[in-house]
This record gives sequence, structure tokens and C-alpha cells, in this order.
Amino acid sequence: MQFEQREIDGIQVLKVVEKRIDLGNHLELKGEITRLVRKGAKYLILDLGLVQLVDSSALGIIILCSRGACGECPLVLCNLHRKIISIFKAAKLETLLLLADDIESAVGKVLELQKEAGEVEDTPANVDAEVETNES
Repeated sequence: MQFEQREIDGIQVLKVVEKRIDLGNHLELKGEITRLVRKGAKYLILDLGLVQLVDSSALGIIILCSRGACGECPLVLCNLHRKIISIFKAAKLETLLLLADDIESAVGKVLELQKEAGEVEDTPANVDAEVETNES
């Protein structure tokens, strides 16, 4: 599975560069999220803009990681394909997961979480960050 990783205002952004997350590759996603958390990520945005299909094993990993199974790191999902949003709504997962329309609104959600935790003051996001490509 291929990923692109970047940082925006200290927030790790992990973009999945695949069309599918399924039984054949879902553990690679868990491994990459776990790696970032172990490296010190306190907040993580998962950009699924290229992903058109997630199966039940992928949904399970996403839910587990958002609930702390990959480490204590809030996970915000963004750029979701409308088919994936439909799946989340049908399963009522939008109440369990932090969802955002795009990177900018995902950063906004993370900043809200940071403010609630007393970690930051009001600061604008710098979305012009360096992109690092990772393959697992």
C-alpha cells in the first residue's frame, strides 16, 4: 500500500494512495497509522480522497484506530468518496468517527480538539507543507 505523508501545523496527514482498502491491504494501513503514532503523532488526519472502496475489514481497522487501538491519537477522516460516506451513514458510523469534507476542515477539527485540550491558541493552518511519500 502506498501513502503520502505530510505535516500541517504539527498535525500528521496520511494520504492513502490506493483505490481500495480491503482484506488484502488493511493491515498495512493499521501498521502505518501505528508507526506514525509511535513516532509521536498526537493528531492524525487520514485523507481517503483516492479511495473508492473500503470493505468490512478496512472499516474495522479504521474504527479500531479511531478508538485508540493504534495508539492514543485522535483520527480525522477526510475527502471521503460519496460511496464511502453512504456506507458510514448506513452503518451509523458517522457518529463514531470524526469526518471532514477536506484537509482544511480536518485541520480545523484537529485545532478544535487541541483548543479543548488546552494545547493551542487560535492560529491559521499552513497547508503548504512538504509532502513525503512512503510505501509499505
